Amino acid sequence: MLKFFSKSNPTLIGLTATPRRSDGRSAISLFGEIVYSIEQTELQDLGFLSPIKYYSTKAKLNLDNLAMTAGDFQVNSLSEKMMAPEIRKLTINAWIERAYSKKTIVFCASVKHAHALCDDFNSIGITSKALHGHSKDRNEVLNDFKEGKIKVILNYNILTEGYDEPSIECVLLARPTTSPLVYNQCLGRGLRTYPGKKNCTIIDIVDRSTHQLQYSATQLNGLPDKWVTTGDPFKERRYLSKVKVNDPSAYLKIQSAENLKDVQKVLMELPPDTVLAGLDGLPTPKYSQAKDPLGALESVEEATKILFFLGVQFKEVSIKSAQVVVSFDDLETASKDYSLCKWHIAQATNRQVIFTKGVDDTNKKKRTLRGLLKKGQRIRYFDFDASSNLVQAYITGLTRSDFDATKIGFESMTNTKISLKGSIVLF
Repeated sequence: MLKFFSKSNPTLIGLTATPRRSDGRSAISLFGEIVYSIEQTELQDLGFLSPIKYYSTKAKLNLDNLAMTAGDFQVNSLSEKMMAPEIRKLTINAWIERAYSKKTIVFCASVKHAHALCDDFNSIGITSKALHGHSKDRNEVLNDFKEGKIKVILNYNILTEGYDEPSIECVLLARPTTSPLVYNQCLGRGLRTYPGKKNCTIIDIVDRSTHQLQYSATQLNGLPDKWVTTGDPFKERRYLSKVKVNDPSAYLKIQSAENLKDVQKVLMELPPDTVLAGLDGLPTPKYSQAKDPLGALESVEEATKILFFLGVQFKEVSIKSAQVVVSFDDLETASKDYSLCKWHIAQATNRQVIFTKGVDDTNKKKRTLRGLLKKGQRIRYFDFDASSNLVQAYITGLTRSDFDATKIGFESMTNTKISLKGSIVLF
């Protein structure tokens, strides 16, 4: 067909989400040149894909002795392993611990395994349905799942690719595989964005003996064998891949690290001239990794120090409840370019870090002042001069004590001087 259309010399553009195929063929061979590509981590940073919360649950599967068919684990043999009561119990408990009440799609090892796990979920009061090639009520089940009438859907070999339900909040991988393509397709079912969906929880049941061919997030991303993912393995790979050191012993330490904390600890202990590029190719900030949450003032100071060191253009750092909140003029750019900075601040403060869009200083200060007023008191005039860091305001309905308290409270909360005028009530 391509030869037929090529007679008129058209421009041919190919699009694919799966450049690597299990049969070894590739669309790339038809075109000869890749003019544009984008990684999953970039799509997540830009908000087109949901971030990941990854958890691996190790099971005594002994996959090394398992029969293989067409390059993957033989269905009946794998099903027998996953059907064992202790493995099913471990699978259910992992879901209860990490994703209880979340809308979940489960990838099972066989039809029998899907029905067994379905019974397990229903027995603990979680409305669930099994789905496979012989299911006659497929459309009804999928529609009920979409509408939230079914909380967990357990499938075998039917929803791996092409299925699109953005509201999925958890992917439970209860079928080990040696195929990176199958593994990635399973992950992809939960990466669509959806209103109110902050991330997708991935629960991976992996062989405790670390079968050399079994794919997990570690193998998929080329991370060290002993690596323990603490967040999103795709971003961790990106951060780690750009580290460069000129000392062999330091390199070996980094290669034997088990998580990003270990890598950062190694980098901070090295002389500056040894670290050519830190995590994600950025300079390496120095800080103590906090075991307990720092106080509010300490957290602001640590966050500010890291932001300045990395050259981040931010607007303000504040504390809201237990969170460190960093505001930016351009939130989209900050979310894309400074995700590692967020990780550093979290390590230094042991607090959750939130990026937000900064509000106009004038409006923010006016809202702060309004929040200090009592019923019946009104702001009649407000002006903020950023060059002198001075607010001028006229307020009606103040008493003498309110006048002083409002002035002191505003200046301490905003670090801005205020020239306060207004009508004062005597009684």
